[in-house]
Order: sequence, then C-alpha cells, then structure tokens
Amino acid sequence: MSTFHLLPAVQAFLAQPGRLFIGGTWQDAASGRRFAVENPATEQTLTEVAQGDERDVNAAVAAARAAFTGTWALQSPARLGLLLLHLADLLDQHREELAQLITLENGKPIANARVKRPARQTSFATSPAGRARLKAARCPYRRPVARRCSITRCASRWACAR
Repeated sequence: MSTFHLLPAVQAFLAQPGRLFIGGTWQDAASGRRFAVENPATEQTLTEVAQGDERDVNAAVAAARAAFTGTWALQSPARLGLLLLHLADLLDQHREELAQLITLENGKPIANARVKRPARQTSFATSPAGRARLKAARCPYRRPVARRCSITRCASRWACAR
C-alpha cells in the first residue's frame, strides 16, 4: 500500500469542524449533534461533522426550492453553462486535495482516487452538441419568459424574442 503526505490544504480542512451548507451559509446542525468521521484503514478519527436531522433536511429543501424558483431559475442558459465550466475548473484545480480526502474518508486507493482526465474534458461544453447549445444560448434576442418555451422541445425558461 502506498502512502502519501497530506497537503496543507487537506490538513487545514480536516482541522475545521464540519458544518452543513444550507441556503448559502455554513451552519451547525439544528440539534447541535456531531459525529466522527473515521479513516477506514487506520480507524483513527479524521474530523467531526455536523449530524443533520429532519429540521436540517427541511431547511435545506426549502433553501433549494427558493433557489430553484428564484434568481437561479432566471439565469440564462449561457450563464448556467459558464458557471458549470467554472465548477469544472475548480474541481481540476483541487484535484489532488479531493483525491486525498476521498482516500482518507472511504479507503479508496490514492491511485484510483486521482482523476485521470480534467473535469472540463468530460463536460458537455467540450462536445459539439454542448458547444452549439452554449452558442445558441448566447443569442442576444433571447429574453426570460413566464412559461416554458412551446416552440422548441427544450425545457428552457428562455425564448427567442424575434
């Protein structure tokens, strides 16, 4: 079994108490309860994280519904595509840190946890169909509409204003 040295960013992440991300903010569980996350290879405690319960789930669902029907739903397809590309870039940038955390948390060998291909290469934007959709989404004549587009088969809330 190969060993690896933890990156400083991974050590800093594990040193922080794990919290729940609900409605755009990090917070402790409503009950205040926590549980230990153990390394399955050594059975040592890696960190402690918030133990969510029904109240936390309800808060997370309400926040997700509010985001889905709020400003997030009114973003153009081009903007959403660019946000996904930015997320793919962040995953690539922190690839080794994520691989180390995956290995520590579930025991997967580090060689298998390391991603072979950058996330951007697997995204829809690198495919011809994805590039065409992003280009079409940048159409200057598109505007938000209150109902779904009935002309095309897409589920977009945007329609051509021509």
